Amino acid sequence: MQFDKGRLAGSDGCNRYTTSYSASQSSLKIGPGFAGTRMACAQPIMEEATTFIGILGRTAGYRADGGRMTLLDRDGRPLADFRKVP
Repeated sequence: MQFDKGRLAGSDGCNRYTTSYSASQSSLKIGPGFAGTRMACAQPIMEEATTFIGILGRTAGYRADGGRMTLLDRDGRPLADFRKVP
């Protein structure tokens, strides 16, 4: 995931996507509209990609700790955890 001036872009494991985002000190709103490629991948990969995009759409906050970022739902529960890779 690459966050840059209100735009989020990346790969869901199969396709590339882009959308908008807004963030404050602890809140993070991703989307609503997602644009992406429509490549066909193996079914397990497609299911993971659908789950990943769904997580992005449900994100309401985040927690950053060094090279890690955790996406949180509106109740502050973790949705996904990421680490920065060089």
